[in-house]
Amino acid sequence: MNKRSLQFLETLVNTPSPSGHESRGLRVWMDYAGQYADETYSDAYGNCVAVLNKGGGPRLMLAGHADEIGMTVNFIDDDGYVYVRRLGGTNPAITKAQRVTIHSRKGPVKGVVGSVAPHLMRTETGAPKVPKIHEVFVDIGAGSRKAAEKLIRVGDPITLNDQFELLRGDLAVARAFDNRVGTWAVAETLRLLQSGKAKLNAEVCAVANTMEEVGLFGARQIAYSLHPDIALVMDVTHATDYPTVDKRQHGDIKVGQGPTVTHGNCNHPEV
Repeated sequence: MNKRSLQFLETLVNTPSPSGHESRGLRVWMDYAGQYADETYSDAYGNCVAVLNKGGGPRLMLAGHADEIGMTVNFIDDDGYVYVRRLGGTNPAITKAQRVTIHSRKGPVKGVVGSVAPHLMRTETGAPKVPKIHEVFVDIGAGSRKAAEKLIRVGDPITLNDQFELLRGDLAVARAFDNRVGTWAVAETLRLLQSGKAKLNAEVCAVANTMEEVGLFGARQIAYSLHPDIALVMDVTHATDYPTVDKRQHGDIKVGQGPTVTHGNCNHPEV
């Protein structure tokens, strides 16, 4: 991977884009993809499109969703603690003791998810209690509801503070690979097609769509408005090459062995 593409990926995944609040990440995507497109635009849902070889045929849509899972402010108690609800498929168990950012109208507000000591969380059987999402609370350092409400409000989105890091070689970790890496792949495909020597016949529409994690809303809208002849969708899947995962149930998928291609089910047999 060239340095510019790697820097684009790092910036993209580090830019918070929770479902319904994707504009910051989409600006990063559009600035990059637009360099390799004949035309760019966005729609009322926030979906962003970069078109190469406009007017060609057939029309090929390459799409990835731009949003990430997170949480939202649901309730602020009298002591200023912030209770949350899911934004997409967030797992409450992994949020404990995590540092987070609440994205308010007045700017980012830092906080930490409460993590009660294990010996205070034992059940009758002696096992630690797994928190439910409505039990997860965030401490933003406010001593009262009034103080907290000067900084945030109900409905503000929350993201974890994990950042992009290279572990070793080309193996990386990040908060929002699901699915910023899909929008990255779409933009990189556009770059390679634009710089390639082969003449394109097809019109290629690279799309970064919104609100996938909460109901596929952006993808539904853009598919109807673009009306592509063919659509290829880039998203993440689960690797199974690590302990405790049953390959008999989930298949044999290895990190670093290339993309996974789905067959059957919702996929058109001609594609």
